[in-house]
Parts: sequence; structure tokens; C-alpha cells
Amino acid sequence: MATEQRPRTSVDDRARLAQAAAEAGFEDVLVIERDTARKVLTDRRQELLDRVREGEVESVRGLAPSIGTRLR
Repeated sequence: MATEQRPRTSVDDRARLAQAAAEAGFEDVLVIERDTARKVLTDRRQELLDRVREGEVESVRGLAPSIGTRLR
């Protein structure tokens, strides 16, 4: 899986993003750097995030088959 270099976000940028998410009703949001995510997330979870970021899916039901997973 190829990765692209993205500019690092500042602490202020991450705080603004978390605040905007909270104001939109997502109260339990953690915003981390992509490098940190690579260290703490499994390959499968990173793949899920990549698929969502790329806009290839419109729902969780659409996401599952795109990575070869069946929902129960």
C-alpha cells in the first residue's frame, strides 16, 4: 500500500478539528498525526481509514465488502 507524504498538522489545527467535530455532535474525537496512527493502528484499521479518506465508500455496509469483510 503506497503512502503519500502530507504536511504535518499543528497542535492548533488538530484542536480546531476536534472542536469542530464536537460542535457537530461528535463529542469523543481524538485527532492524531498520520505517523502516530501508523504506529498505533493495525494494518486493517489503517486500510479502513484509507478507504474512507479516499471516498471509495458511502456507508459502513459499503465499506465492509470493499475490504473483503462480511457484516453480520
